[in-house]
Formats: sequence, C-alpha cells, structure tokens
Amino acid sequence: NALALFIVLGLGADNACILSDLWQQSEAAVGQDRTRRLTYTLDKGFTAITACAVTTAASFLANVISAIRPVRMFGTFMGLCVLSLYILTVAVMPAVLVLQDRPETSVGQALKSRKQSLERGMAGGYASGIFRARYCLLVGF
Repeated sequence: NALALFIVLGLGADNACILSDLWQQSEAAVGQDRTRRLTYTLDKGFTAITACAVTTAASFLANVISAIRPVRMFGTFMGLCVLSLYILTVAVMPAVLVLQDRPETSVGQALKSRKQSLERGMAGGYASGIFRARYCLLVGF
C-alpha cells in the first residue's frame, strides 16, 4: 500500500494546482471580492476535480470484483483514499486559498515571504549556478 502515497500525492497536487490557478485567474475575471473569487474558483474547478476523483475512485473500486484478494483489498483501499482526498480537498483547499491571499494573516505573510525568497534565489546565483553546471547535471542523470 506504499503506492497509495504516490497516487494520493499526485492527485492532491493536481487538485491544488487546478484550484490555485483558477484562484489567480479569478482576480482578473471578477475583481478583488474574495467571496466572488471563491465562487468563481469553485464553480469552474469543482467539475474538473469531481470528474477526476470519481473516475479514479471508480477505476480502483472496480477491483472489488476481482477473485484475487490482495487486488480486491488494494482496490477498496485506494478507492476510499481517493474519495477521502476529494472530501479533504473540497473542505480545506478553499480556506487555504483565502488565507493565502490575505497578507494581514501570519499564513499569508509566511507564504508571501517564502515566495519572494524563492524568486530572489531563482533570479540570483542558484539559477546561474544550475545553468553553468547543466552539462554535468545531464551527464549525472
């Protein structure tokens, strides 16, 4: 069941990217009002996230009819993991988006300062160092 970790991380990252991207687009579409932005984000993103979760969970839960017990148990476990991830994404991610956008909260300040430090690092020596060592890195991989 260690495979579950990678599948759930991949699906969770996909859900977070969809909602985060739509949240950024919502500012240009509806303005600064957080309620309207959240409504826009969830209206557009809910369909994609639901379709992804339902089809993935259904494909895993289809293994319930397998005659092989470990396959049956893995399918049930993964189907429930995917459904749990969906519930957590829909319940938690909208709050994270709103808190991230509020600069007056400690969460918003921490995220914005981390983003700025990463941008400075990528623009500075880190990116140029990677560029200089690109051939060594390619040979190493």
